[in-house]
Amino acid sequence: MATELAKIKIVYCYAHKDKAYLEALDRHLGTLKRLGQITTWHDREILPGGEWRYEINSQLLTADIVLLLISPNFISSNYCYSVEMQRVLRRRELGKVHVIPIILRPVDWKETPLSDLQLLPTEGKPITMWRNRDEAFQDVVKGIRKVIEILSTQKGKGRRRYQEDIYIPLSEKELQEALAIQEEAIRFNPYNAYAWSQKAKILLELEDYHKVLTVLEQAIRLNPNNAEFYWRKGDIIDYLFNDLDKALALYEEAIRLDPANPYPQFRMSLVLLFLGRDDDALRAIKKAIELDPDNPLRYEDTKEIILEALEKWEKET
Repeated sequence: MATELAKIKIVYCYAHKDKAYLEALDRHLGTLKRLGQITTWHDREILPGGEWRYEINSQLLTADIVLLLISPNFISSNYCYSVEMQRVLRRRELGKVHVIPIILRPVDWKETPLSDLQLLPTEGKPITMWRNRDEAFQDVVKGIRKVIEILSTQKGKGRRRYQEDIYIPLSEKELQEALAIQEEAIRFNPYNAYAWSQKAKILLELEDYHKVLTVLEQAIRLNPNNAEFYWRKGDIIDYLFNDLDKALALYEEAIRLDPANPYPQFRMSLVLLFLGRDDDALRAIKKAIELDPDNPLRYEDTKEIILEALEKWEKET
């Protein structure tokens, strides 16, 4: 059976104070690793001198499964909750990753985005509340194994999208029909920004990423003063190709063309954060708040994350 399954990459998101739980879970996943069904990664594997933000971002963007180790430490960590978790949930929306929250200790998670996900252990019972910790971890492994079996047989078999707790195929016919409508709109008016944007979104659903970029590049050539094309291209370069320097340049151009739009300022602040330019990131998020004063809470989490980074995230270790 193991030889028929594609190897699955698992990445852990956790608070450093929960290191002991991570190590215990990783030991219980040892059989799956020995069978060659999975590989696992966590930030303790970053080599001395490595740029930790870049390394973590790269691993999260290439994971098949992300395990969120949920505890009060995780929820209270701005970096874990608002950077790592939000990034993987975005990839989940794109159908690129399976996210599994694992409840380590009792914590109030029901009003968070975690409430939309299938949790482990069974019924979300925290690991610390089981009489036998080994049984708790084995219950978690059993749930992970089910996901691995599904993803392994699907891996490499074409386009998938995440819905509820499994990957299911979308209707190719519906997507192609929608694509034809947008192409007709573009033929009628090549400067129709909405049609170009919609075409890019449909191609994204089809997982034709290089064509998405080609569409946006053509849109920019036809209408180089449309800021939306630049920040949409920046999102794709950032989320899917992890080219932070190129994404930053695109957000900067979008801001030049549409300085009143808070969104590219917000996105730029996150890219600057991952590049280690914390002071510039703080200036960018403050500008986003200034541009959108009626909705400051939308950006407050990011502001807190950046402030935390300025105080040196390494102190958490």
